[in-house]
Amino acid sequence: MHRYKTGSTGDKSATGKVKMTNHWTLPEEYMAAIQETMGSVRERFASPLNVSWRTVEYWAAFRRDRFFGAHYDAYSVQPTGPSEANPEYETGELYKTMK
Repeated sequence: MHRYKTGSTGDKSATGKVKMTNHWTLPEEYMAAIQETMGSVRERFASPLNVSWRTVEYWAAFRRDRFFGAHYDAYSVQPTGPSEANPEYETGELYKTMK
């Protein structure tokens, strides 16, 4: 929990800083609808604190989150199949995600 606080530095991000006001998860009903409609769900920019239980794979900002089953660096892997991406709501991060 110490890693996920406002001002902490992620291992890899466009902004380099975590803002906890940007960290939330989709409501359960949305994740259920995505899974039922599109199949297995992958989350990009999740954390061990907010990843959905429906998610089959997720990417976090910190290498150490691999201990909790996370992959590291959502930017390093091309999406395959349905993904839900919830990056930091900062201009640089949003542009980088869209690329």
